[in-house]
Amino acid sequence: MVTAPLAIVAALTLLTVVAPTPTASTDEIRPPPPPAAAVRGEEHYFWVAASAGEGRWTDTSVQDAEPSSSVGLALAWRLRTAHTLRFDLGLERYRRTLVSARIDPLTGQGSRADTAERRWTAELGYAFDLLWLARPGPWSLELLVHGGVQVFDNPVVKGTVLPLGGGLRLSRRVGETARLFAEGTVAGFVGARDPGADSIAGALRSSLRTRAGAVFSPAPALELELAWRGELISLSRGSRQDDAVIIQATFGL
Repeated sequence: MVTAPLAIVAALTLLTVVAPTPTASTDEIRPPPPPAAAVRGEEHYFWVAASAGEGRWTDTSVQDAEPSSSVGLALAWRLRTAHTLRFDLGLERYRRTLVSARIDPLTGQGSRADTAERRWTAELGYAFDLLWLARPGPWSLELLVHGGVQVFDNPVVKGTVLPLGGGLRLSRRVGETARLFAEGTVAGFVGARDPGADSIAGALRSSLRTRAGAVFSPAPALELELAWRGELISLSRGSRQDDAVIIQATFGL
């Protein structure tokens, strides 16, 4: 009479000991992986960029417009999430008409010289994302500071200036592989000299640069950029304006 209850209790005790204890599913507690764009940004701290562009310079002092071409090479170093250093080298080629203050006795006007000019640029820039302290999102607003040297090389009037300035860049991420951006910077030319009678336009004063476009990342270490670039250079007695389309490829190291 007592054997059956004892057998039932023994069987229940054995099942309790042998049965496996339920464990939490690994899939349930594992956090979701970060977006691919975030992974790419954390993996690559150095970037090398090569660019090429075609545009047109317009000189308001002589009502002249000439095509231009440019190439560039840049190295970017992401110090931290919101801090980036960038070093740029550039070469731009175009033709321009220089009008001097010397009167031509045959025409009674200033002598004109149609000449080729090359502009060499070396620039160091720093960018800080002002929205970094806020909640991470698709938008970024970067404060830009830059300085460097520009050499305007032509056979008639040569000039070397030190541009110092800054501006803002606004960008928005679209999905995980693309973003749109727009930026504007201003710079004053330090060390500019007045060419005197060699040019009626006068000395270089300042520049205003704008850029807008789209960036697409087809691979973790590759970014392709298509952008429009505009620049307005102010002189003592005139201005020059540039409009160009730029294609750039950036590789992560």
